[in-house]
Amino acid sequence: MLCTNQQDLPLTGDTLAHASLMSMYLKARIPLVCTYDSEADAAYVYLDHPIAAAAVKQMIPFDPADGMFILDADAEGHILGVEILGAREHLPPALLQAILDSGQDHEQED
Repeated sequence: MLCTNQQDLPLTGDTLAHASLMSMYLKARIPLVCTYDSEADAAYVYLDHPIAAAAVKQMIPFDPADGMFILDADAEGHILGVEILGAREHLPPALLQAILDSGQDHEQED
């Protein structure tokens, strides 16, 4: 899993739940590759990594009232990844922190 570098947290109250989630993300058997663009507040969760150039044939947007999600699919309809706009609001804080701690925070270039 590329979400690494867990920091020691005091295990009281809400931080116990946070630490438990962080541990779960860090010990996942299936590699989870995530990136985060702090300027756009957008995260990308790869379900297939790396995604080959031009492999995404469909972008399927769905927009709940307070954010937007985009599923990227290949020609056969397999979901390759998920883009999450408004990531700070929608991702579990432990996952977002793990992405940031792993250095997978990228600012988009114009």
